[in-house]
Amino acid sequence: MEFPPLLYFFPKASHAPFELIGARAEELQTRAGVGACGPGDQRGFLCTKFSGTHIAFNEKRQTWTRFSKNGKFFFIGVDQDASPNDFIREEILPGSYVELKHGLWNIPVANPLVESCNLPYYDVPDGEGGWYKDYKEKYALASQKALELAGIARELCIQSIKQDMISFEMEDNEVRDYFHTMLGINYDLTLEEMGALRLFDQEKYIEMLHAFVDVGAMIEMMRQETEAANAPLNPTGAPQDGKDIASGGEESSDKALD
Repeated sequence: MEFPPLLYFFPKASHAPFELIGARAEELQTRAGVGACGPGDQRGFLCTKFSGTHIAFNEKRQTWTRFSKNGKFFFIGVDQDASPNDFIREEILPGSYVELKHGLWNIPVANPLVESCNLPYYDVPDGEGGWYKDYKEKYALASQKALELAGIARELCIQSIKQDMISFEMEDNEVRDYFHTMLGINYDLTLEEMGALRLFDQEKYIEMLHAFVDVGAMIEMMRQETEAANAPLNPTGAPQDGKDIASGGEESSDKALD
């Protein structure tokens, strides 16, 4: 019988405080139950969300992380064979794979500013003869977070072009919240579970950001905007003799428009 990819241990507890791990009672497998052994030779309540698995504390197979929430302590154990497929949702969106702890994790483009955005939406009339995209409710938060990160990415691109010092400030909790939303599109994991899985890898944040907002597409969009802003007033261009037809035949200026 297989070991579960995640285990939960509540020291000195006779039941699982379900609210701490985002689960309902019927979702938990509790064969180990009360008095089970846990990290540090503690006794308590050991359980998992994964059915058909062997529930047992095994420090050779599992990496345990302690958490505190609502004034209560609990532990999450990650099995050495845990993989992204263990946590994948029934309905997933296509995206780019980023290599994190335990394997390759799929991150969809959620930035509504770019054509490559993978979030499902409804076409809705705007009341003025046009249409707009109304992203489905389950993906609304991801769309909002992607827009916020896209704004940060855009500003960093502008700073880079201007050769200013590239910097932005963001609290650690805010960073983790962004990436929890990002990974949560395709994977059913709480913030604490992602932490136990070691998915918040600072060395991978830029790569994950690129996948989530499609920075390449944004840079191309910015390039097109710049070209359009700097285009001559005469869309066909000045004739070869240097005369500007639109201005009545006066010589055209070589100065760029402000």
